[in-house]
Amino acid sequence: MVADALERLYPTGGEWLDRKLRDHDIDRGSVRCTLAEVGSTLLGLTIETVKGLGRTKLSTIWVNESVRGRGIGTKLIDSCLANWRRELLKETYVTASLQVVEVVALLLVPAGFHFRALEPDRYGAGRDEVVLVWTPDGEERSTDRGWINDQLGEVRALKGS
Repeated sequence: MVADALERLYPTGGEWLDRKLRDHDIDRGSVRCTLAEVGSTLLGLTIETVKGLGRTKLSTIWVNESVRGRGIGTKLIDSCLANWRRELLKETYVTASLQVVEVVALLLVPAGFHFRALEPDRYGAGRDEVVLVWTPDGEERSTDRGWINDQLGEVRALKGS
């Protein structure tokens, strides 16, 4: 289910997920996976990859299409934020396909992420990625609705580029 969703955006996304989980990166502490489940049904997940020097990459944010819009993504991000604050991280970043960045930004910008860059062809020809970054300072600015609107406006403008 998750691998299929990743494959739609990234041609080798399913293989990447299998490799991450199979290679026991989670056991070594270089990857953290947070699940949202009801019984044995997976509703959503995040996968974080430790990059060192106080940096982490939020590698995957996924919520099952059948339950989107019910706050599951927000709860997952809140869980990540609590960990990042506790660990005193300096920066967390995420790359999102230009195809879906607006939806991702609606979730992440209110949590303190800000637009950093557009990286054309990051994962191959025509596969443009947007880089969003969280820092403790950004989280403080995210209490300002004007700041959030400015960030979302910058991301939306990328679609017209």
